[in-house]
Amino acid sequence: MQTIVMTLGELSGKTYPPIIRAGIEAIEQGLTQYSPVEGIYELREAIAAHYAPNQATIGPQNVMVTAGVRQAVFNVLTNILSPDDEVILPAPYWFAFPSLVERAGGKLVTLPTHAADNYTLHPKQLEKLITPKTRLFIFNNPCNPSGRVYNEAEIDAIVAVLEKNPHVYVLSDEIYEYINYSKDFRSLETWQSIADRLITVSGFSKAFSMSGWRVGYIVAAENLILTFREYQQVTLSGVSIFTQKAALEALRQRDNYLPPLLAELDEKVTLAAELMNTVPNIACPKPQGAYYLFPDVSAYFGTVSPKGRNVDSAATMVAYLYIEAGVQVFAGDMFGEPRCLRISLVLEKEQMLEGLNRIKNALLELKPKQTA
Repeated sequence: MQTIVMTLGELSGKTYPPIIRAGIEAIEQGLTQYSPVEGIYELREAIAAHYAPNQATIGPQNVMVTAGVRQAVFNVLTNILSPDDEVILPAPYWFAFPSLVERAGGKLVTLPTHAADNYTLHPKQLEKLITPKTRLFIFNNPCNPSGRVYNEAEIDAIVAVLEKNPHVYVLSDEIYEYINYSKDFRSLETWQSIADRLITVSGFSKAFSMSGWRVGYIVAAENLILTFREYQQVTLSGVSIFTQKAALEALRQRDNYLPPLLAELDEKVTLAAELMNTVPNIACPKPQGAYYLFPDVSAYFGTVSPKGRNVDSAATMVAYLYIEAGVQVFAGDMFGEPRCLRISLVLEKEQMLEGLNRIKNALLELKPKQTA
């Protein structure tokens, strides 16, 4: 039985041909020199224009191009945090956030959310966690791994808490902005009341099949961008010009490229959520964004497989699915939710459905220990 790998955090297809051509043409034109540290002007201008309808004060001076979002996040954390500053991070979260916070000297404070509540961050929870030591709140919308997308009213309530706490910076990770099925997505850049301490990071990897091109960006107040630029100058320098030219073409091509992609992904996440919710005692909200399922499978902990394998946790569930069902997924522990699995849906539809059916059948074969 061939293993079906459902762990990928990127689209499986090739980069859109016009984007590739833009990168190749830039190389052929000799654009292989050092880039400006902050990024080429025309790309920064295009990124600023994307946010300008909601935040009219944003211009190229508020944008810095980075080598992907991970490098952007670490730059921000390194320059915002002092030792033992508290960072509030809703769970589930992108797996790298805790390590990046720790390496930057911060102290992680987790804000739990749950599948049964559609992974909803409630403002009162956030307010209770804020202390004089709180330096940063991280907001991931749309969320990896849960697929949760917050609408305008929900963000209004979150921002109301932040407005009462002007000592707290906000890091908004919006890398899945374009992979959004709910139509409810609103960038935090819309809320001008927190603009002076809001830092938005995003990039081109997830929506445009450009994970290997390594182009991301930071949007922030000009004084913060200058700080981040100083750090980038002595650590990374500038991002390759030809990859920035490709990213610029991605923005120009988005109206051609994104609609058929979103239609395909929306069909797959709908089918996947419907199938997974046919399994008894599974809590699996339909993703509103990104391209993962994140079901709570804890009802099946404390069971035994047909071959006598104990399933007591997400980690042992992952081992069971890999060895006995031929499906590779991630345990939720690495995303801050040990009751869940992260299942990537970027495969071809038939293979995706085959993998999900294997998972479903494997779960149904588990028996309680006392009756095994």
